[in-house]
Parts: sequence; C-alpha cells; structure tokens
Amino acid sequence: MEENPSSPIVLKLYASNQYFTPEMWGGNKDLALKAFKKSTEYFGKNNQEKSWMNLDNLAWIGKIYQEEGQPEIAKLTWKKALEIEPNFYWVSKGLLPTLN
Repeated sequence: MEENPSSPIVLKLYASNQYFTPEMWGGNKDLALKAFKKSTEYFGKNNQEKSWMNLDNLAWIGKIYQEEGQPEIAKLTWKKALEIEPNFYWVSKGLLPTLN
C-alpha cells in the first residue's frame, strides 16, 4: 500500500486481507468495503471495468452490504456487475438469489 496506493490490484488485495482476517487479528470489514470501492474506482479510471478483478470487487462489495443488512444496495451493486458481465455466474446464480 505504501509503494502504490492507487493500484487497483494492491487495493483489492488489501481489501481481501481486511475482509478475511478476523477482527481480533486486525481485520476490518469497513476498511475492506472502502478499499474494494476504491479499487473499483481505479479499475474504472484505467478502463479495466470488465476486468475479472473488478467484477470480483463488485461481488464482494455487494456481499458486505448484504451482511450489513442493506440488501437493496447489495442488489444494485450486483446488478451493476451483471451490466458489465451478464454471464457472471457467481452473482446471477449464487448471490442475487440469496436476497429473495
């Protein structure tokens, strides 16, 4: 993060680390959400919106919103991912159906 804080890949890895590390060992889902969003922003600025890493970011952003009790935001986020890649199976068949 110190060497390249505007790298979408570095931000994605940082976000994943924050998300999957238990809170008692320094993980923080709020920081993860911010980093996933920032990574997605940078993927967009670099014209890499269709990158699988960006699509993965959107899936995790929606997952965090779902976990926080905000299903409508999760749904909007996942629909954005499907606008970019309509065949994104994890979102269309795995995540979206969990909101019903």
